[in-house]
Amino acid sequence: MTPASESNSPDRPAGKDKKILFLDWTLISICFGISLGLSLAFARGAPGLPVDDAYIHSRFASNLGEGLGFCFNPGEFSLGFSSPLWVALLGVLSAIGVDPVEAARIGGEIFLAVSAALVYKIAARSVAMKMAKAKAVINVWPLVMGALAGLGVALSGNMLWLAGSGMESAMFLCLGAASILLFSRGRYLIAPGIFLGLMILVRPTGGGLLIVLAAILFLAGERSWKAWMGLGLSIIIAAPWYLYSFARTGYLLPPTRAGKLASDIFNSGPSPQAILRFAEQHVIYLWTDERGVILLGLVGVVAALAALFASKVKNKDGEAGESALMNRLTRVTPAGVFMTWALFHFLLHALFFRSASAVTPYHYLRYQIALIPAIWAFSVTAMAWAGVSITSGLAQRAKEKPSARGGLSPANFALTTAALIIIGALAMELLFLGAWRQKYFRNADQLKKEHRAAAEWARVFTGEGESIACLDIGCLGYYSRRRIIDLGGLTDPTIIPYLDKRRTGPYLLAKKTDYYFEMTRHGSEWLTGVMADNGKLYNLSLVNQFDYPPPFTIHSLTIKAYKIREIQ
Repeated sequence: MTPASESNSPDRPAGKDKKILFLDWTLISICFGISLGLSLAFARGAPGLPVDDAYIHSRFASNLGEGLGFCFNPGEFSLGFSSPLWVALLGVLSAIGVDPVEAARIGGEIFLAVSAALVYKIAARSVAMKMAKAKAVINVWPLVMGALAGLGVALSGNMLWLAGSGMESAMFLCLGAASILLFSRGRYLIAPGIFLGLMILVRPTGGGLLIVLAAILFLAGERSWKAWMGLGLSIIIAAPWYLYSFARTGYLLPPTRAGKLASDIFNSGPSPQAILRFAEQHVIYLWTDERGVILLGLVGVVAALAALFASKVKNKDGEAGESALMNRLTRVTPAGVFMTWALFHFLLHALFFRSASAVTPYHYLRYQIALIPAIWAFSVTAMAWAGVSITSGLAQRAKEKPSARGGLSPANFALTTAALIIIGALAMELLFLGAWRQKYFRNADQLKKEHRAAAEWARVFTGEGESIACLDIGCLGYYSRRRIIDLGGLTDPTIIPYLDKRRTGPYLLAKKTDYYFEMTRHGSEWLTGVMADNGKLYNLSLVNQFDYPPPFTIHSLTIKAYKIREIQ
């Protein structure tokens, strides 16, 4: 992805352009600072994290920090997590005395802030490449447009929600954006490979970016071993963990996916109807809660088509254009790679790991964390590209010559118009920040007053040697400190055959389970079939109940605690 004009790139300002360099670093700092400041303020005072799965990582990290190894229940080896690098990072922090729950939240906020700065650089570089291709004079416009893209990430309520969720999503985004930016600068050897390898260790679907980058090199006809060495390095970094997982558990990929598929929380397969349904759910979700991003994306698509048409007309008039496939590929922008990766990553989930129903609204994009940042980077680039392409074509037809100092005034007008449209989208994001913060607090409050309340009851009223079976095990395991029997198949894949039959009673007896905590909203009984053996293998007696008043947005409506008494 070689830029058309390195000398005009905002990434490599000339020595005489010290003001541009200063502005560049100032805007990086602004994007980082605004994102971090908003993230910290967004979650300040929240009564915990807003998603139960984050506490699963915290329980693994806490045990790892105490020197107990990889386990959810002390003494029971398990790799029941989808993000080994995230768990390892939290485990190291836990070992030095940092609360893993607080570390997960603040860590996500820091990674989002770095991501906002990286999106700024990706968009700025992409705009500079397109302006150079259109033979427009490059001044501060790439930096301005890039800053708008970075602020789009920083001001997104959904991104702030995800950053403060305690999940690995922001770290995944940060490493992916860094890999793309370094790859676009032609540094194929070490740095991109390291970041890409670490990204795959954060989540195995990071391999999707590896496939995208490999396809770009292949289609561009790249034969140099140096260009491929970085991608090979990423495999060398990530492969040992997955081989270790296969050797210890029999699963090359984390067993979390197999457990969720078996419990029918998620599904997969080449079903066109299910894939379209999966896409439809996300479109509806984005239209409801991220309408500004959707509208900006549509404008970006229209702008990209207009720019392509303008370039085609220009080529017919005899201008040198990107007629060869290889030439086009070698000049693909990092924003284009970013958007390609985000869409490919979405398609991977649509085919292999899609949600069957909207059981957890407001963190749909936990698995699609790159989608909103990619839309911002792509749309900003497309709008700038359209502005300079159309106006330069009009100027050429009018036989006008661009000013050596300020560029074409029509181009500046077009870019100003594009910037105002983007600022309008930013204003829409700002308007909804308060609503997103209320959702965040509501989610965290529900976990505290329902899930954590159930866990604290268990810690007081159950014996230290007793065990509890449950579907949502995060809060329960972290705060109760009791032995947890995972009915989702995440920490112990041996339950999967029982989940396939929707009858886990024999498994519960084999595990000597003392209590069953039923999650009533998303149907843990329907998924697990614990009640099928009530009165046959054991008797279930209700001992407590933990409710949360509607409206509720995630997790269960009620947790019912049953005592299990085996029938002799």
